[in-house]
Amino acid sequence: MKYLREICFFLFMSMCLVGYAQKDSIDTDVLSDDLLCVSRSDVWNALSILSPEFQLLDRQSSASTMNYVPSAASVMGVSRWATGVKTQNVEFVVDGQRVSADMLRGMSMYNIKSIKLHRDALSLSRWGLHGADGVVEITTRKHEKGSINVNYRTDLSLNWADKTAFRHRHQLDFEGGDKYVGYHLTALLSPSSKGIKEGSKSDILGLRAMVEYNRKALNISNDITFRNVNEHLPNVTEYAAGSFDKTKYTTLTDRFSARLQISPKLWADGHFSFARMLSRRDIYVSPSSEVFANNADVRANGTYHILRHDITSFQGDFSLNYTHQFDNNALLKASAGMKIYSGTNWGEGYGGRGIISDQMGYVTFTQAYDSLQKPTAYRNHENELQEFVDVAYHHDRLGLEFTTNINHSSLLPKNNRTVVYGGAKCYFEMIEENDAPVFGLNKLRLTASFGTTGIVPFSDSYWRANYRNDVMNEYIYNYYQLGASLQGIANESLYPTKMRTAICSVDMATNSLELHADVYYKRTSNMLIFSAMPLVYGYTEMPDNGGQVCNKGFNIKATQKIMDKELKLNGTLALNYNRNKVTEIPEYFFTHYYAVDESLQTHLNQRVFSGSMLFNARWNSLTGAVALYSTKGFHRLTTMQLGYQWNHLKGSVKTADITLTAENWKWQNSIVASLHLHF
Repeated sequence: MKYLREICFFLFMSMCLVGYAQKDSIDTDVLSDDLLCVSRSDVWNALSILSPEFQLLDRQSSASTMNYVPSAASVMGVSRWATGVKTQNVEFVVDGQRVSADMLRGMSMYNIKSIKLHRDALSLSRWGLHGADGVVEITTRKHEKGSINVNYRTDLSLNWADKTAFRHRHQLDFEGGDKYVGYHLTALLSPSSKGIKEGSKSDILGLRAMVEYNRKALNISNDITFRNVNEHLPNVTEYAAGSFDKTKYTTLTDRFSARLQISPKLWADGHFSFARMLSRRDIYVSPSSEVFANNADVRANGTYHILRHDITSFQGDFSLNYTHQFDNNALLKASAGMKIYSGTNWGEGYGGRGIISDQMGYVTFTQAYDSLQKPTAYRNHENELQEFVDVAYHHDRLGLEFTTNINHSSLLPKNNRTVVYGGAKCYFEMIEENDAPVFGLNKLRLTASFGTTGIVPFSDSYWRANYRNDVMNEYIYNYYQLGASLQGIANESLYPTKMRTAICSVDMATNSLELHADVYYKRTSNMLIFSAMPLVYGYTEMPDNGGQVCNKGFNIKATQKIMDKELKLNGTLALNYNRNKVTEIPEYFFTHYYAVDESLQTHLNQRVFSGSMLFNARWNSLTGAVALYSTKGFHRLTTMQLGYQWNHLKGSVKTADITLTAENWKWQNSIVASLHLHF
């Protein structure tokens, strides 16, 4: 009964208007044009409104963050508790390349062609050890064929909450090509943009170069992207004293792909990508800060902390693909190949008191290193090999798809280093588009899929013995002699967390309406817990597997043309309901961890209903859009947009359009004026 009002309201509205771009796949595809109708400043909020099954778990706590990217997000509900080194967050993929969330900072919405939420059980199983938390795949815009096209886009935004801030972003694109060569060059600049909190600001520089070459049976392309993002985080209490908290992100990615058409039915695909991200965070507390008001030794006033983070990865895949059309109207598709991944993630942090001195990159402090925050350092490696086979068969109205993959990962203990996942899907076209309408329906399709996938929430320190230096230990023969102590009992039999997903859907369409509805059930097991140990071992516990979380819910997405004359009006409706529940939890883990740590209980044992509506209208050269969103007692009109387009202009400018967007988020309000010139 808690959500009865919201459910009845949205179901009533769905009778008179619905709208969404939903194809036959259970996965959700959101196009760039739809994202831009909802927001010109925040792609992730726009995605969560158009697809309510995509939940931003950290958005309220990161309300004032500029260039926000999700550090905690879910698709179809939270599926596990966050123990170990990996929090609940989706896997981000850009053009097939796995990337960290921070690598998406400063990414332009105008470079996005579409975003796919992998929800289908078969689709998730293809991601092996990286699918249990959900997968969000971004496809970038490539080039348009023809003579050189020049596009200039600028966004001028006024934002207000605690204070009023102005931001501006400029993007210049050069693209073109023919059937042999294509290119797309982009330059992005957003200087001196201010945030809604005192002291927050940002600078963005982005460059991209994509080249594609086609020659007979060979197609190759290379896409290089560079971004430099400087952010000053808000520090309201210390900003007046001269303190600051700033971070610099530098990202470089290179994606190379090739396709060779061996025969009309057989071709080979290959991809290789490189990604590197360097970040440095500087946290300075001024000597005049209130923190040091009672410090008698003025030489020790002021602290400066430095945190560095480096991510480097190499990825590649190769596959052979075969398709065959039989005489009896049957179609067979098969693909087999392998994927490799090698990545390093390292970082360090240290700080000092007094005045910082940096000469030749050697950082020292006039007083001493900060004893209140010990230096830290870490280095993690991940190497993975996956072999996969996909088979799809379609005959008349029936279709079957199967996939299986074998995963070998250095993140897993030697005893369990190889895991296998798979999935299957069956669909039946009760009414095809070429059939005569039945009860007004032009299409009716039933689909059912099942699959398994996983996630590795732990590092090698959980299954490998770890030691640390130990001095002044009374159990060492020489009290002042350097020794080493074991950090805990490792478990060499740990398994990755496993998720089983089952989903059934129906797709139907009339001349003006498309509707997709599905129900799903997810069960997650083998989560990371801690189990009691006999005292004879000298330690009270060890890492282990256990517990179970179940998710179930439904999604409704639809599209309808409300008016299709001189005035064109489309509507959008998207509904999502999710109920997750902890169904099994070991007693020791519940008593010593789950019951006393509220962070483990966050977003579990909850019911979430959310929905959104979007209206799109066009009358001659005038366009408009309105978006509404509702979830957890949060109901509001989020977006109002009005635009005008000029076509067939004289001179060097071919077309021009201007758009004014008012965005009403819970944490801030924005007015964005966007200008697009096509030369």
